Amino acid sequence: MPLASLSFASLLGSLNSAIDEMGDPRRPSNATSYSVQDAVLGAFSAFFMQSESFLDYQRQSNSRSGQDNAQSLFGLAQIPSVEQIRNILDQLATRGLFSVFVSVYRTLQGQGYLERFKQRGDNEKQPLNPSAIAAMGLRRHQPTRYTHRSFLAP
Repeated sequence: MPLASLSFASLLGSLNSAIDEMGDPRRPSNATSYSVQDAVLGAFSAFFMQSESFLDYQRQSNSRSGQDNAQSLFGLAQIPSVEQIRNILDQLATRGLFSVFVSVYRTLQGQGYLERFKQRGDNEKQPLNPSAIAAMGLRRHQPTRYTHRSFLAP
């Protein structure tokens, strides 16, 4: 289903909904100190801010002033380290987050933002079709070669 808008709040809401549906594959224990929500949002925040050290800086900021942007912008309850994020994310099926991609794609398509990427003629280029990608069942750590034709919209 397309998003209501392409705002940051709408994107974050869609991401939070997808994370809630994923569940936690880890066994409950005293060593489980970070939630799946914090790990996924932590990874997203580093990509969104385009800064590998974003979370480290936010952790330092929190220890100095008790406030940080990771909590106020992205809603992290705790800030996991990059290693902790990797450990948690490696256990998750990426398919659970695919609905966010589909929602953003359909919103961009529905609002006409993808039209400028289409060229008609001998070398036809079209946006990726999320249904075709899902049907192929792409997974992490399984490099596979696909031709551009497998991703073309029907």
